[in-house]
Amino acid sequence: MPDPYTRADKQRHFDALTELSNRISGEKHKAYEGKTLRVLVDGETGRDEYNLSSRTDGGRLVHLKGDPSLVGQFVEATITASNTWALYGELRPCAAGGR
Repeated sequence: MPDPYTRADKQRHFDALTELSNRISGEKHKAYEGKTLRVLVDGETGRDEYNLSSRTDGGRLVHLKGDPSLVGQFVEATITASNTWALYGELRPCAAGGR
């Protein structure tokens, strides 16, 4: 069947959907700021700042700064910032030693 859309049309539609998706993701992540969540520390990021990666029970990515010995443990993290792709948090003092 012939394709009624040009490559330019497809690119415009893709760009509009991507922009909408990014906006919605950013809004959802912004709503987490200030909340404290239980997260599973699942690995190291290889970066100095926010050297740990973790996940919420809903699968949201949370970057943290902490001791690598926390990998594999659940901790409490307060979300301090966000962007389209991830949340950024600080360990609650009682979580610094893991659980």
